[in-house]
Amino acid sequence: MNLKQIIRNQKLQNFNLGYIINEADDDVEKKDAFAGKTKAGSDTFWYVNKQGEMKAVVNPPSEGGWELANKEQAEEAEEIRKDVKVDIDKKTRDNINKEMESKDLKPHPEDENSFVDKEGNEIFQIGADGEVIPGGDIDQIKAREGEPYAEYIDDLNKRLYGDEPAEPEPDDEEGDDERIDEPTDTKPQPRAQGNLTKESIDAIDGKQKRLALQLKAKAPGNPSSAINEIMIGDGMVMFSDDPDRSVEDVAEELFKRTKNTPLGKKNGEEKTRAACVAAAISAKRENVRTQEFLASEEMNPDTTEISHVWGSQESLQATVDTLEDAGVKEVNGIPLKDADPPPSYEDIIKEGGEGANPTDTMIVMIDSSQEPPKAIILHTSNKTATSDLQGNSSPDKNIESMIDFVDASDISDEEKKKITNLAEKTRKDLIKKQKEIASIVTNSFGKARDKLENGELISELKTLSKPPADPEKYWKYMQKRYTSNVAKGPPGYPRHVPGDGQAPLKDPLSKQNEKDIAAAYLDEMEYLATTEDEVKPPTGPMNTILARTALGPEEEKEMVELYQEQHKMQNDLRLKMNKISDGIGDRAMSKNFMSRLHLDTAEGHAPGGIPPQYFELNMGHNNSGVRYDDDGQAYMKVGKKFYPVDVDTGEVDDSAEGRSANQLNRGTTATVGNMDTIAGALGYEVPPRPENIDELIEVGNVESAASGPGGKAFIYGIRQSDGQRIVIGTQSIRPKDGKGTAAQDTLEWDLEFQTRLQLASAREAKQESEERPNESTRFLGNILSEMKQNSLRHHWAKAEDDYPAHYFIREINEGSLI
Repeated sequence: MNLKQIIRNQKLQNFNLGYIINEADDDVEKKDAFAGKTKAGSDTFWYVNKQGEMKAVVNPPSEGGWELANKEQAEEAEEIRKDVKVDIDKKTRDNINKEMESKDLKPHPEDENSFVDKEGNEIFQIGADGEVIPGGDIDQIKAREGEPYAEYIDDLNKRLYGDEPAEPEPDDEEGDDERIDEPTDTKPQPRAQGNLTKESIDAIDGKQKRLALQLKAKAPGNPSSAINEIMIGDGMVMFSDDPDRSVEDVAEELFKRTKNTPLGKKNGEEKTRAACVAAAISAKRENVRTQEFLASEEMNPDTTEISHVWGSQESLQATVDTLEDAGVKEVNGIPLKDADPPPSYEDIIKEGGEGANPTDTMIVMIDSSQEPPKAIILHTSNKTATSDLQGNSSPDKNIESMIDFVDASDISDEEKKKITNLAEKTRKDLIKKQKEIASIVTNSFGKARDKLENGELISELKTLSKPPADPEKYWKYMQKRYTSNVAKGPPGYPRHVPGDGQAPLKDPLSKQNEKDIAAAYLDEMEYLATTEDEVKPPTGPMNTILARTALGPEEEKEMVELYQEQHKMQNDLRLKMNKISDGIGDRAMSKNFMSRLHLDTAEGHAPGGIPPQYFELNMGHNNSGVRYDDDGQAYMKVGKKFYPVDVDTGEVDDSAEGRSANQLNRGTTATVGNMDTIAGALGYEVPPRPENIDELIEVGNVESAASGPGGKAFIYGIRQSDGQRIVIGTQSIRPKDGKGTAAQDTLEWDLEFQTRLQLASAREAKQESEERPNESTRFLGNILSEMKQNSLRHHWAKAEDDYPAHYFIREINEGSLI
């Protein structure tokens, strides 16, 4: 969420006063004696910008574009502010007040949710969801202070509400056993034909989508991703009915449909609204894409049924069933069944979201006027934002991918054998180090049990969280886990206290009750750490409790060193492979990351067997370095300002007047990754189709964090157009389930490549809106030649001290959206 949304967003609910402001500048500038005044005796004033956004502050905003609101605007903003309630309990408010007091801040006399300094500057606020957010006067903060400020807010909210994943409810761990009544008639129901309707879009798996909104069906991902994926179909219908309908209007309608569902409530209002905005942006693109393929595939719009399918296993099976019942023999030119060579399209559909198949949702089109019926499926990997994680894996899977690459290469059999042996040895060494890490955790149980016997452990558990969070947060977690649940799974963990068949515990708990609860926790943790059975790993809170109560500084240091040794092993494997056969390790690693980031679709690679022209990565929120004005002109950041950029050539007009971020918006063009936009972002002119892109991809060494078990590596590319080295993405390595557990890695686009993809997507959208033939010419020339940042950290480091911190904080918040 950006700072423009944060400031008063929770209090004013994105209230826009634009309709009050007359288009004539002279009318805006007319002021009276009460201009901007919040109310009698107040020391704050309302300010408005040209977008109609409002904020109440003591001092005039230092950035341009703001002016005093007139009396009517200020009065209406005040009325709306009164109607917005903050969702926070007394204990949390008291904790926040104590924290603010420790920083020499106090509640504003007119607003208990606002905290000001001695000069009356609003430094922090409490948002509608109870979280601490930036205050309206943070433009007084300089850039050198901005990063600690943003980090402090993030740390404070984590201490208030915790950053560990919530403990699953009992039904979540074992599956929902509630019976769902199935329709007696399982044949496909009649669907509207010829255009998109709510009935047609949900014809295949509408039931599964409804169950998901009721928390009774699941697919991979979190609540925000589920809302985004499900509601894209609804958004497509709205844009089909009215292509000129605004994204904002569609997003608001989607939000109304989801906010009161169990899934929407679980996700929270702010995240649900953001997911609906992402869905609206993505739906606009999906609607255009669908119409394009109807034309290019010569399908009759009057007889073609179009459905949008979610990613649950039941949804995928329903897709196969629908195709079979319709008499479809081929999908995207591949046999539905018994393909030779495999895979058949039935297998491709069912493997959606698994392994090499990146599908999250599908658009299924069946034209019944042809014999047999013609079927086209458009596959989409959906992300709510360009800054979302693009994939996850593990060191073991990465090594397996490298071996597969070597096996398929043209190096000698002797070289292949040497590399295979080397890779297998590295695998064994990684496992050995992980066992050493696990032994540190196992050995710590003796220390924890000693503390349990002498009473220290219970005392520590009751004060384990740091203020202003509830000190007993983890103790309450343990009570819930070991008193609310019956025994589950072999060999009966988590164990129920005081035991099955015995009277339930009563408050206050006796010392023996408390000891039994802590003992149940230690028993389960020791079992999970030592068993060779397939079991669920400890939850985040379980690992945190052990790390804070049983691991001393020496044990933790030893554990971090072992993780860092694993990082070095992965680097050494690649370098040693290079010595066996010149550059083979670099190429194998590059090919692996190309596949995981779908860069190889630009060459025509089929991800998961999907013909590449039918696959697309669709990212809703634009968190790149591109902004837009109200007329749709694109701007790119050069230094501290944004300057007009030609999306056709990538040339930046730095002779024009530069604009600040708050004078622009992020636009409503979905950032897409397909055969053409990826090629363009890499600097290729298409046609011809690029080849051997992996030879221009470089993967840096894994650099261990200064402290802690994590590590990072940058993924680079050499731009074909001018040979410039660009940053494509970042690989982050960390223990998957907390300290002591096995490492996993995640990939995300670098800000630079997000920018390149957004420009390529904007060009594609421009061609489509002008109804020009899409010639797949994706040459962006010298884009980003002025843009040298390799990461957000570098972006901060290069900033000048007088650059307002809220620009940075906006990007930090947006980068973590969803």
